[in-house]
Amino acid sequence: MQPPAQTHESLWKLANNEGEGRNLIAAAVAARQKSLILWTAPGCTACSSVLDLTVLNPSVNPKLAGYRLIRIETPDAATHSIREQFGVNETPSLTLMLGDETVPAYGRIGREIDAPSVMDLLDTQVQAEDAAR
Repeated sequence: MQPPAQTHESLWKLANNEGEGRNLIAAAVAARQKSLILWTAPGCTACSSVLDLTVLNPSVNPKLAGYRLIRIETPDAATHSIREQFGVNETPSLTLMLGDETVPAYGRIGREIDAPSVMDLLDTQVQAEDAAR
């Protein structure tokens, strides 16, 4: 008998406050791991829709291999300083953070998160890594 498949949402490490978010980010930086940070808010319908995108499911999208998936779900005001640090002005938002805690110029997607924009972001990162070699 096979164990139940992980749900899409369970593949994301969830932070419900700024401290938890900072801890998850610090762990990714300590591991020098690229991360996708999804910024959501409780009761946000658009945020729920983003979580349903199969392109953000690593068991479906092989381009997510090697990424740490972090979801910071808080009311906007509760995480003002961390949002400001990462240039997040709206929810949902998606940030690609490199293993040194920097965000490349192309590393942000605002409110309009869809499959093509996520794939473009991941493809641009692959191209940047290839160019750096």
